[in-house]
Amino acid sequence: MDDRQELDWQRQAGTRRPVTIGAPDAHEPASSHKAWSGRSWLLLAMAIAALFTLEAALSSTALITPINRFFLDAMRGLGALVGLACGIIVAVSDREIGKFRKIVTVLFLPFMIGFLFDGLAWRMADWWEFGLSSAPFSPASYRIKSVDHGRKGSRDSIEIDPYATGEATHIPVPPEQYRALFGQASDYCVTVQQRTSASGAIEIRTDGEFTLQRPAPIALERCAAPAVNPWRLETPAR
Repeated sequence: MDDRQELDWQRQAGTRRPVTIGAPDAHEPASSHKAWSGRSWLLLAMAIAALFTLEAALSSTALITPINRFFLDAMRGLGALVGLACGIIVAVSDREIGKFRKIVTVLFLPFMIGFLFDGLAWRMADWWEFGLSSAPFSPASYRIKSVDHGRKGSRDSIEIDPYATGEATHIPVPPEQYRALFGQASDYCVTVQQRTSASGAIEIRTDGEFTLQRPAPIALERCAAPAVNPWRLETPAR
């Protein structure tokens, strides 16, 4: 290599900008990193709530008596606040989405995460009442409220709400029983296995509407009396 070629090579090398692998580009807007931070918090909150919701869907037991109203409303409010905070973080930090999507995010997330925290409250109440319980199960019969067609991975199921909690409990049924009950479900009662805690809370066995196994047929009989709400505000300890 002669002196002229070496000089040209040094000039070209001197004009090249060194690049560090893994380092962020100096021209990359800082907002993208903030936006990722906002999305991360949102995904974390939704993942935690979704895990508890999935646990409830796959659980083999369900609480059918009312839970403390103040606790339930507090959990719903907490979920709404978490959703609102996540929505605001995403809307403020992410400059890539339009104003309409930001408004939808801020308005939608409080309802969605509040709904997930509602399910979490019911599971926490169930764990509190029966987490270490060894109480035996015994049969009980309850009137069917309605039938629900399985969709999005869920099984056909019946719904019962004997204590008027407003949160119907789903019991999976095979397709042939769903078809047989369709249109006349309220005339029938279902026999379930249940147990009672010391405070009077009642829990039943159910495979959950998202069970991976084909549901076994449930025990049905025509109800002999009109539907009533047997729940009383003061239930004696057992």
